[in-house]
Amino acid sequence: MKQLGLLSSLTFALLLAQGCAQKSETTTVKPVKEVNKISYRDVSNYSVNVATSTTIKDTADKIAQQLVNTLKVKNVGSVAITSFVDLHQLNKTTHFGRVLGESLFNELFKRGVKVMDFRGQKSLSINANGEFFLSRNVKKLHSPIENKYVLVGTYTKIAEGILINSRIVDNKNGRVIATSRVIFHSNDCRIFENCKKPKPEPVIPIRTIDITTDGCATEKCPDVCADNTITCK
Repeated sequence: MKQLGLLSSLTFALLLAQGCAQKSETTTVKPVKEVNKISYRDVSNYSVNVATSTTIKDTADKIAQQLVNTLKVKNVGSVAITSFVDLHQLNKTTHFGRVLGESLFNELFKRGVKVMDFRGQKSLSINANGEFFLSRNVKKLHSPIENKYVLVGTYTKIAEGILINSRIVDNKNGRVIATSRVIFHSNDCRIFENCKKPKPEPVIPIRTIDITTDGCATEKCPDVCADNTITCK
């Protein structure tokens, strides 16, 4: 009986050990999923989900469409359009900024936005060069003008090109009613009017020669006399 009890205990222990071994063999550890990391480049890249263009015409078209798509006010009154300015010098513009502002007159107008040009004079100016109505001479313009909204825009240099931000604001409280952002792919230094001036060509010294006189007072002198002597008459 003792041997039978001992045998039963050994058999039970063996089966228990075998079961634990099988359990440990079938147990698998699930790998930890790697978290997708967002690099600094992705965060700082302005071109993500931003409209891009390579021409001023296409840039103006995209800006106008974004402004219309984001407009938060129905039946917008007249919008005065200003020149786009350097983000770091808000009182300075360039040929690029003026052309972009002028282009938006057409792009917004054909999309149904009421635009106004406040540069109209009180009268026509006529001179030898032609007939004129627009002016930047404040003394010749109407003031004040009936207006509620103003389109403003800035541009600045980034790695991808020129980042252009624009918005339509309420001129009374500054409330923004429409926005736009476009990247103009260009590295043209003329946009910011900061092109490096070409090095001046080296100055080559001018060679000179002295002019002297032979002492004669008339163009006929010198004259050869009969005795082969030179005299001045």
